[in-house]
Parts: sequence; structure tokens; C-alpha cells
Amino acid sequence: MEQQEFSPPGRSQSVDLVSTSLLAAHIALITAERQALWQRYTALLLANAILLGFFTQLQAPTKLQVYFASGFGVVLCLAWLVSTISGMRLARLRLAMSSRVAWSNPSALDADPLFIDIRQAELSRGEWFFRMAIVIIGLFMLGYVFLLAHYLYYMFFFIEGRR
Repeated sequence: MEQQEFSPPGRSQSVDLVSTSLLAAHIALITAERQALWQRYTALLLANAILLGFFTQLQAPTKLQVYFASGFGVVLCLAWLVSTISGMRLARLRLAMSSRVAWSNPSALDADPLFIDIRQAELSRGEWFFRMAIVIIGLFMLGYVFLLAHYLYYMFFFIEGRR
């Protein structure tokens, strides 16, 4: 049995190990950010659906209940919007960094293990999610505004007065 050298002559094995571990760490960060984005989106979607569903099923909501539901709902939607935009921006930044660092110099690993144009493949797939998320957040905001407008409409136009 002959022992063969892992890296080509002139390069040390530690450089290969460092490059490989940095690539693995960067892939783990991209995956974690993607999972965090989906988890935040799902949690806030569920919270908004429960809040809006609960307050639209009330038969005779009080003024305080309507103001609380619409105000809290809009604030929750704004937090959801900020979270989605910042998470998507961070995911795009990580993907852009990976395309610059890992894939622009495949000779750093002495082979190209995953030859993918990561910017083209991942960013185009992520755009539909981002657009869909913004539309759904907008629909929930419209739902809260409709809840408030519906209550105000009936409060101002159907005042019965004292009997």
C-alpha cells in the first residue's frame, strides 16, 4: 500500500481543510437563515390568522375590542413585514457572498463538487416566496383595516339613538 498525498504539490493540507470547513460553515449559515425565514413567516401567519379569525367571529364586538384587534393586527403585520424583508435581504446577502467566495474560485477545493450558479438558481427561486409573502401580509393588513372600517361604518351610519 502506498500513501498518496491529498493536496497537490505546493499546497498544504491545512489550506484544503480550512477552505472546506469555511465552505461548510457558509452553507450551514445559508440553510439556517432559510429555515429561520420560513419559521418566522409561519409563526406570524398563524398568529395573524388566529387574531383575525377570532375577532371576525364576534357577534357584537365592543369598541375596545375592535380598536385592539385592528391596532394590534396592523402592528403585528408591520413586524411581519419588517421581519420578512430583513430576513430575505440577509438570505440574499449570504447567497451573494457564497457566489463570490466559494464558487468563483473552485480551484480552492481542487475540484468543483457542486457546480451550480448559486445566484441564478437560488435567487430566482426565492423571489416567488418574497412576492407571495408581501401579498399575504398586505391581505392581512387589508383584513384588519376592513375590520375597523366595518365597525366605524356601522357606528356612524346606523346610530339609533335613545329609545
